[in-house]
Amino acid sequence: MFAVDRTWDTDSVASFHRKRDEERLKKGLASFRALNQNDKERALEEEKSTISSNDMKRLTFRACPLEKFPLQACGATSDGLLICPKSLRETKTSSPDKLRFRKGDNLFILAYNHYSQSLSGPAPGQNYISDDGISAKRHEYLGPSPCIAGFLQRENTVEILFWDSYIRLAWIHEHTWDIGAQFDEVVEAWLPVIRTASI
Repeated sequence: MFAVDRTWDTDSVASFHRKRDEERLKKGLASFRALNQNDKERALEEEKSTISSNDMKRLTFRACPLEKFPLQACGATSDGLLICPKSLRETKTSSPDKLRFRKGDNLFILAYNHYSQSLSGPAPGQNYISDDGISAKRHEYLGPSPCIAGFLQRENTVEILFWDSYIRLAWIHEHTWDIGAQFDEVVEAWLPVIRTASI
């Protein structure tokens, strides 16, 4: 799960530094803290260049198809609301479904259960799976091959990061998304962040 705002304490900072040094040692490199300033800058540039492509590939490769029971787990870190768009091309006038969840709930299963239900009410848009609309499921309006790549948390609201492998579109409610890099001065590292843009 990606969080918009990261919070660090002394233990999490120490854990981050330890893991980074372990990864560097596995590659036969010196620990980050042992590097001089010039070598640190080179190492940071290398980190930054690998973040976007590697993390995007990992997320899209592991994306969980909505029509199948999820094999992944993502526990909610607190109580909140899961935003569930009704269709791929949802307009600003239509509102998404909002599902309450409790701390520890598996967000993949919550989304799967919601989207595997039959549609009740008028169709929210184009059905990408079936023209006849007989017993249409909610996920059929999210694209030809909707998958869940992950979740984006903003305080107590969580949005689903959708990936459609057929049309090669990464989207989130009313936006597209991709992964970028942001420098975090607390841990002196480039970290992956979700960037959104209007559809």
